[in-house]
Amino acid sequence: MNLLWVNEGLRGTGLGTGLISFWEEQMRESGYEMVMTSSLSNERAQHLCRRLGYKDCGSLLMPEEPLEILFCKRLT
Repeated sequence: MNLLWVNEGLRGTGLGTGLISFWEEQMRESGYEMVMTSSLSNERAQHLCRRLGYKDCGSLLMPEEPLEILFCKRLT
């Protein structure tokens, strides 16, 4: 999953959850058993990912940048 963004005023309405659920279903129908995404450590999206069953599976630390957290989720 890459580049999904929900405007500040619409956060907390279920829109992000719906977008992610739709994407996961598309991936299931395409035959994928696992999906991966990421979020910066200073973004609220990391909490949504965990709430939706994504597990921390790595991170990337670049100079002068916040930590990027990698998330994985089995779809089966």
